[in-house]
Amino acid sequence: MENSATKPAGIFVTDFDGTLVRSDGTLAKVDLEALAFLKDRGILRVVATGRSMYSFRRSSGKKLTIEYIVFSCGAGILKTADKQLIYKKSLSTLQVIRAVHVLDQLDLSYMVHREIPANHFFLYRRANSANPDFERRLNLYRPFAESLDGIEALGPACQLLSVLPYDGGADIYRQIRQRLPEFSVIRTTSPLDHRSLWIEMFAPGVSKGRTVAWLSEQLGVGPQNVLAVGNDYNDCDLLEWAGKGIVVANAPDDLKQKFPAVASNDDGGVAEAIYRSNIWN
Repeated sequence: MENSATKPAGIFVTDFDGTLVRSDGTLAKVDLEALAFLKDRGILRVVATGRSMYSFRRSSGKKLTIEYIVFSCGAGILKTADKQLIYKKSLSTLQVIRAVHVLDQLDLSYMVHREIPANHFFLYRRANSANPDFERRLNLYRPFAESLDGIEALGPACQLLSVLPYDGGADIYRQIRQRLPEFSVIRTTSPLDHRSLWIEMFAPGVSKGRTVAWLSEQLGVGPQNVLAVGNDYNDCDLLEWAGKGIVVANAPDDLKQKFPAVASNDDGGVAEAIYRSNIWN
């Protein structure tokens, strides 16, 4: 971690998919230039993503020059300068078995992801109902997937993910939170079909906001000197904690009512947030 002699002037945090990344999967030149502008001003750059590190490295994110990657919705932090994993949280085997029991009772399709850094490997179980988005994700990561045939195959895990393709997903989300009160239960819109609801279950305390808060404390930077930009529900606690939280125009309407909005991810929203914010002045 940085010592007092190199204390940053502030921290900028951006979500990845749907915020920094455009709809075609590329990064905008204007956003990259804005990130370079921050470096020149002594501001640390952080990407906070729901992706695993494996998935992030397969994306346009591999082209980014930033200081930290908060990945898997805050379950881990990578310091990019030396590729050091500086933070990691996992669910115990007993917690995983308990969560699986709840998901089976609710007849949900789900995936159980192994611990970091191998959390792109997962066990899966299908429910009885058709679930195109679940199948889409399964096919995308087929080389790393194994059918879950019994609880004896379970062990510590980074997270569980349930994909809900139907109406009533918000009610299922509430039921999971009620039945697993000590878990960190996070909902997000599917990055694949942009309609289905993904519900992710993590160890207590895992979220983008809490993990960035931990990193900020280690670096000696208060939330008043943190600017964060996001686009979905899994960004909410980060946007609430930061000194200034902003959403891009493609965020859900209820988030745009709660946070100031800038241009969309396709129109340089990240750059607009950086240049228009006076948080570090």
